[in-house]
Amino acid sequence: MASSGARAHPPDQFIPQAERSGAILDVGHLVLRRALADAARWPAGPHGRRRVAVNVSGPELADPRYLGRVHEALRRSGLPADALILEITEGLLDVESDVVIQTLRHLRSQGVRVAMDDFGTGYSSLARLGRLDLDLLKVDRSFVSTIRTASSDAPLVSSILALAAALDLTVVAEGVETPEQAAWLRDRGCQEGQGHLWSRAVPADEVGVLMTARAGGSVPHPRRDDADADTDDAALPAALEPA
Repeated sequence: MASSGARAHPPDQFIPQAERSGAILDVGHLVLRRALADAARWPAGPHGRRRVAVNVSGPELADPRYLGRVHEALRRSGLPADALILEITEGLLDVESDVVIQTLRHLRSQGVRVAMDDFGTGYSSLARLGRLDLDLLKVDRSFVSTIRTASSDAPLVSSILALAAALDLTVVAEGVETPEQAAWLRDRGCQEGQGHLWSRAVPADEVGVLMTARAGGSVPHPRRDDADADTDDAALPAALEPA
């Protein structure tokens, strides 16, 4: 994230400080509105759908204004609720907060999907999974990187996939860089992945061009009509079924 002429800072540098200072409430609102507005301009994917994933922090979910801000951002963009995936970052997430739980339940009842980002790191626990209403688990890239070959063991990734299957959650593997990793994940039931195998992060203005190229077959990778809008750059996740 950077203003014009300024040096870009990765999210893991400025988000923790923004959460501690309270600035994350305004930063998150700006990112949500921008991401949905950008996605509304991208070409539609299969079945005429557009989807975009946006990070949301614990303090945002605990803010009574957040629900209204999501509704407002969707209305401004013209996108339906099921176009939005909210990716929860666990840093300061209070799963005992009634406001957090009710906000997530209301959003899911409207069609918004909810993902746990970077699962397997930070404060992840079975108790949190049982408390939260989720649709997706995103496996952290540090676990995916342990998959070296098609015959790798990667027991932690296997365990996460088994847990997700038991809870009827879709799994998105982060940081997929090789065909061997994609094949390993697909063969063990992982439905979706994102990483350099399909695309490096690109500015939001270039996502539409990349999606159009994929639809026309000029980019020979699996595709899906989602984009990850953690910052001004976006990375296209892809379904892990054979192309």
